[in-house]
Amino acid sequence: MHKIIGGVLLVIGTAIGAGMLALPLATARLGFYPSIMAFGICFYFMTYSAFLLLEASVWFSRDTNIISMSRKTLGQVGKVVSGVIYLLLLYALLSLYLKAGTAWLIQMLAPYCTFLPTNYVLGFLAVFFGLIIFAGMKTVDYLNRYLAGGLLCVYGSLLILCIPHIDPVLLENVSFQAIGKLFPILITSFGFGIIIPSLNTYLHGNIKHLRRIILMGSICTLAIYIAWELVTLGVVPLIGPINLLNLAKNHDDGTGAALALQQMIGSPIITFNARLFAILAILTSFLGVAISLFHFLADGLQLLPKQAKIRLSLIGLTFIPPLLFITLYPTGFEKILSYAGILVALLLGILPSCIVWSGRYHLQIISSYRVIGGKGHLVMNVLFFIGIIMVELY
Repeated sequence: MHKIIGGVLLVIGTAIGAGMLALPLATARLGFYPSIMAFGICFYFMTYSAFLLLEASVWFSRDTNIISMSRKTLGQVGKVVSGVIYLLLLYALLSLYLKAGTAWLIQMLAPYCTFLPTNYVLGFLAVFFGLIIFAGMKTVDYLNRYLAGGLLCVYGSLLILCIPHIDPVLLENVSFQAIGKLFPILITSFGFGIIIPSLNTYLHGNIKHLRRIILMGSICTLAIYIAWELVTLGVVPLIGPINLLNLAKNHDDGTGAALALQQMIGSPIITFNARLFAILAILTSFLGVAISLFHFLADGLQLLPKQAKIRLSLIGLTFIPPLLFITLYPTGFEKILSYAGILVALLLGILPSCIVWSGRYHLQIISSYRVIGGKGHLVMNVLFFIGIIMVELY
């Protein structure tokens, strides 16, 4: 049971990043109910795609990751395409978390240390998390439990402070204009599929437990998003001296939304908790992305990370490229992340559908586990994510 709880927290921690604080700003014009509908649609398709990845994981050995699944079902082209997309997305995310974590750490230590070189802090974070991953998936799981537990406690305190101040009238605003533009943002909020191969290895291919983890983790993530939408859209108005539309126009990262809640409610604890939430969200997402990339590289290079020398080499390949890019080309991965919706749609939406289609209907793989839905469901899934890519492009 403790592994199921740990797995659920890994799913939640990987999905929920610091960007969650800014989601209400992206949905402010739509209003609460259209936003919840959009969240529900993305939840459905991303969770379905996650189960497709689980089905494909069952076909091969427990250490198989997305790159080998693609090679064995889609050939060399599938292997190359999936490998490039995966590395672009996860290296970009790691660089973002390293930069954000460094900024937060320097800010926290500023009262005690007047001069703290950024490169030293970057190196410290990379080494610290590298050691955690070197220790193994069990250590990652236990550390994530504490971090994700703290994340949920801080989040719960935010809700307790805000819920009594919700104005039902503010929730009545409804607009479906440009709702399509929201989907590329929202699917990245359910991007926990990358952790599934690692969980499959950790739980020794226990399908019953993995199904529970995916379902419970995705439902909890959806509930967290809905509750945050409820308190922000129900407390901060669209017009007035303090409003969500102005924050959205200024491209606020979520801190402004917390400050607006503080001013509306009159409690400075809200801003402190929001900042603490952002730090914990960065750390939990960092762990999920790093361990996923570690296992992906091990699979792609056909290395079994049982020997210390091999694990150290894989950790170097996990952290050194983002560190180099941050140092030599600081804005490079941020430009890549501007297309995060496209990368997530390709990697965690279209690719799992293609892998399962090929495995089921061309290779005729017989498995003990099969996701509900036939060819029509797979086609619908692909069309949904193609639509998201078209929206993002045009």
